[in-house]
Amino acid sequence: MRHVQGILPWGAGTALVATIEEAVVRGQIQSMWTGIAGVTRGLLVSAGVFAAMHVPAYGLSAMPVDLAAGLTLAGLRALTGRVAPCAIAHVGADIGGWLWS
Repeated sequence: MRHVQGILPWGAGTALVATIEEAVVRGQIQSMWTGIAGVTRGLLVSAGVFAAMHVPAYGLSAMPVDLAAGLTLAGLRALTGRVAPCAIAHVGADIGGWLWS
């Protein structure tokens, strides 16, 4: 488990990036595809985009985990109708991952 020293600057940057990711992926892409092709396709497309955009950072081997995270966040967006809970969950998961590593 990592020491919490240094988490504030890292956490602030991570919160900004995760919030922007959620605004784009869940707020724009998922909403657009849900409107075009229905809820299920909106969920699948946004989860796929989310997983694909994380390949450069984590590699193809992490794709199943990123796809599962994307589906979870997409489901949260579909259930709540809001992007904020997705951003909060995403930031929490990223911070938890940082502390765990």
